[in-house]
Amino acid sequence: METEHAIGYQPKPDNRVWFDDDCKTAVEEKNVSCKKWINTPTSCKRLEYERLQKIAHKICKNKKGIQIDNCIKEEHFRDSYMRLVH
Repeated sequence: METEHAIGYQPKPDNRVWFDDDCKTAVEEKNVSCKKWINTPTSCKRLEYERLQKIAHKICKNKKGIQIDNCIKEEHFRDSYMRLVH
């Protein structure tokens, strides 16, 4: 708390350049489905949530993989990896 007061709040930079509108839409649909399932837990709603969860995971994983491949092609591997991780 003292450091926050001294230097101010500094949010962590968002390095997820791969997280685009497709990912955002898929994650939002998954979250809406999850809330519906939590409100009234039925097996049908659970299956719908699990289906959307797999789709969102696949979309985000593919987008991130493409971004990593592009970084590796453009720059030295270690520099790319360190930039993506940190």
